[in-house]
Amino acid sequence: MISTRTLQPTSDTTLSMLVSAPAKPTAVMVVLPAMGVAANYYRDFTAQLAAHDIAAIVVDLRGQGGSVPKSSRRANWVHADLVDVDVPAVLEMAGNEFAGLPVVLVGHSFGGHLALQRAARAPEGLTGVVLIASGSVWYRTYAGLTRTRNLVFGQWFGLIARTLGYFPGDRLGFGGRQAAGVMTTWARQVRNGIMTDDGITTGDGVFGFSLPLLTVRIEQDDLATEAGVRSLAEAAPGAPRTDWIYTAAEAGGRLDHFRWTKHSGPLAARLRTWMNTIVTGAESAPGTNLSERNSG
Repeated sequence: MISTRTLQPTSDTTLSMLVSAPAKPTAVMVVLPAMGVAANYYRDFTAQLAAHDIAAIVVDLRGQGGSVPKSSRRANWVHADLVDVDVPAVLEMAGNEFAGLPVVLVGHSFGGHLALQRAARAPEGLTGVVLIASGSVWYRTYAGLTRTRNLVFGQWFGLIARTLGYFPGDRLGFGGRQAAGVMTTWARQVRNGIMTDDGITTGDGVFGFSLPLLTVRIEQDDLATEAGVRSLAEAAPGAPRTDWIYTAAEAGGRLDHFRWTKHSGPLAARLRTWMNTIVTGAESAPGTNLSERNSG
């Protein structure tokens, strides 16, 4: 059963959520969407998870989808508001709704950055972290003209956000409407690499946790590149890591940074297998790369 719920983490913030509850769930995944992507976009993915007895809560990030307030000059926030206020509220709800079940934090693209930050701040109560199509946006993780283009557009978007007091991505065709604080941090990440609100940059490990970490790189994804996915994952060096590639041949349909949600049946099956592994305690050594690459 799929339903829409709301939650108020603060007096002036209401989060809208898509909740999928199979008849006999054995685990729950809390999904943090990509920048500008509404929770409802993941409806097919939650249905595929439910087929494997995995419940799912997909939250509209603050200002996205049905969540309010919408970003404006008067309504601004930064990553820390999402990581330290909104996500914990959703995780608490997940613990209440699905008491006693393993909880995995899943982040798509921008949501993966938030998932890593939350796991680093408070790993208690989490069983693992999954990054899907989530990589560093540092311009050096791209090649050729794309590298220059991303650097230029990244800084331009940051300037727009600072000037207007919010980022009108819904009109510019990138990232949806975003708070100035979120977008200016994103622009700094494009320029300098992985960075949190407090200015910590990539190096000896930004995200200090030892939970099992799964990265899923999507074939034909030109936004989360192989180098970007690797760079982001390596910022959590203490996490036992498994790396997958999800191919069009396996999915049975065309894939890209967003389209994977429409062909996620085989991915959901593999997530079920991975869940079984980490719940039973099977782990690799910290930082180990257990690559499962599909040639198609």
